[in-house]
Amino acid sequence: GWKDEHFVDRAQNNYMLSLDTMLNEPFIMSHSESWTVRASLEPIRRMRLDVNMDYANTKNSNEYYRWMEDEQYFRNVNSMVTGNFTMSTLTLGTAFEPIESGDNQSETFERFSEYRKVIAARRAKNHPGADPEVVNEEGYPEGYGRLSQDVLIPAFRAAYSVRDVKSITLNNTPGILESIPLPNWRLTYDGFAKLPFVKDYIRTATIMHTYRSSYNIGSYSSRPDDLYREQDDGYNYIKDANNNYFSQYEINSISITEQFSPLLGIDLKWKNSLITKVEVKKSRNLTMSLSNNQLTENRTDEYIIGGGYRIKDVKITIGSLRGSKKRTYNSDLNLRLDFSIRNSLTMLRKLEEEVNQATSGSTSIAINTSADYVLSDRFNLRLFYKHNINKPKVSQSYDNSNIDFGFSVTFTLAS
Repeated sequence: GWKDEHFVDRAQNNYMLSLDTMLNEPFIMSHSESWTVRASLEPIRRMRLDVNMDYANTKNSNEYYRWMEDEQYFRNVNSMVTGNFTMSTLTLGTAFEPIESGDNQSETFERFSEYRKVIAARRAKNHPGADPEVVNEEGYPEGYGRLSQDVLIPAFRAAYSVRDVKSITLNNTPGILESIPLPNWRLTYDGFAKLPFVKDYIRTATIMHTYRSSYNIGSYSSRPDDLYREQDDGYNYIKDANNNYFSQYEINSISITEQFSPLLGIDLKWKNSLITKVEVKKSRNLTMSLSNNQLTENRTDEYIIGGGYRIKDVKITIGSLRGSKKRTYNSDLNLRLDFSIRNSLTMLRKLEEEVNQATSGSTSIAINTSADYVLSDRFNLRLFYKHNINKPKVSQSYDNSNIDFGFSVTFTLAS
């Protein structure tokens, strides 16, 4: 798209703005930058690799223009910029990090804490009003302390994406050329059933693997002029109560969302009408709160084994309520069994207090069985049994179990 950044100036010069001081409507200008790159590759026959990279940065500018009678001109008041940011990234290097038993320590989180001094020194080196050689008793230069937003965000990205802390961009909302989005992918292979030693038994076989990871800023907003005011050199010199320079945008939290969906998936359809499914899924959500300096880490591992079997030409005879009339149906009976184990854990990591605490988590076991029989193109019978067992990993909760079973009759009215 295109926008005229000097529209307001032209509007004033052409008497397009109202002089009524009671009007309270802002001038809004939106800017959205979105990049999507996709590619499909076939490294070997019947193997497909889909690669994608995504980047999106949206900014909304709100400005109020008031007519000043004494000065005879329009004054810009209460300007604010809001927006959100997301881009695909690669956090594979820390995805399988184990949590140390006993103290719940994380090497990546410790590295994140250590990276703060490196980022603070880089920030101070670039700022004309700071001296990276002059540090406080904690080893941080003036204007960029251990809790500075401008220090925490690059350190977080460098630690969890395994990037070089000495070269990672210091821009909290980097442009497409400053921090190129990293690829995510989906891999499928369906040539296994064509191999000579299995093609007599398996009709189709599909092996799948998917990886997605994104770095996100849910929302950000510009600071008021009395907290952030760029000088001629392009830097802000106003500091907060902790003696840190105010950053241009106020960001409440940043996050990384990572999913292996699945890490490994196998779907088999046998020639004897048997269906087999095996899946291993893994996910991780990292949310760093910049208001209380705490990281919430949620991990989930899931293992699924499923199977189905079709019994062909099953005859069922159903009589009327009075028993005077009977009807025989001939259709396939579809049987299904799914078994899954899901482990989830939520950790709260406090940067200041150096506390790593498990706040919630559980081991969930699910058993789902069903039998479907199609009486006609409008009637369908189904028997089902579901059993869910939940075992919490924290002492504040209790084990629980839920069982659902029954039958259903589906009737379609549409012709």
